[in-house]
Amino acid sequence: NGKPTHFFGIGQDVTERKQIEQELLENQLFIEKITESIPDIVYVADIASGTNAYQKGSYLQSLGYGINESDSKDNLDFLRSLVHPDDKEGVRSTVQKLRKLREGDFVKTEYRLKAKDGNWKWFYNRSMIFKRDEEGNPIQYFGVGQDITDRKEKEALIRRNEEIYRNIAKNIPNGSVTVFDKELNFLILEGPLAERQGIKKGDVEGKSAYD
Repeated sequence: NGKPTHFFGIGQDVTERKQIEQELLENQLFIEKITESIPDIVYVADIASGTNAYQKGSYLQSLGYGINESDSKDNLDFLRSLVHPDDKEGVRSTVQKLRKLREGDFVKTEYRLKAKDGNWKWFYNRSMIFKRDEEGNPIQYFGVGQDITDRKEKEALIRRNEEIYRNIAKNIPNGSVTVFDKELNFLILEGPLAERQGIKKGDVEGKSAYD
C-alpha cells in the first residue's frame, strides 16, 4: 500500500562541536565587552574591499557626519580623501610599513582629517596586522584611532605662549624671564641677564630647579 515500514537514521555525537561553538561565542562576547569599554575608535579593516569588517565608533561621526552618511561613506578610500595634504605622504608611508609588519608589531601615526564643517581634526592611530592569507600576505589589519584635537590645540597654545615669553625676555635690557612648571622644572629661560651670567638655556630647560 506504499506506507513506510522501516526508518533509517544516522546519529552523531556533536558535543565537542557545540562546546567549541559556545567557547567561540563566549570569546566573541568577551572581546565585544572590552572594545565597547574603550572610548576610542576600534576597527578591523579589509584591505581588498576597502571597508571595515568590524567597527566600534566612527571616524566620520567624529567628523560631524550623520549616521546614515557615515554608513554609506565609512570606507578607506573616502577617509583617505579627507586627509590633510601635508599629512598624505605620512599616511601613505604608514600603510607601506603596515604591509611589512611582523606579527605583534604595530605602526602609529598622527594626521588631520577634514570635518564636515571644513575644520581640521587631529587623530592618533595605532595599527597591526590582524589576518593574513595562506601565502602570508596581510588581508586585514586591526586599528585603534583617537581624536587628539584638544591635545594638539593645547600644544599649539603652549608654543605660542612660549614664543611670546621669549620675545619679551629678549627685549628686557637687564633681565631674564624664567618659567617653571608645577614640579619646578625649567620650561623657559630667556634673556640677556642669564647669558651674562653664563647660564645657557639649553643646559637648564627641561631640568629641575633642584638639580
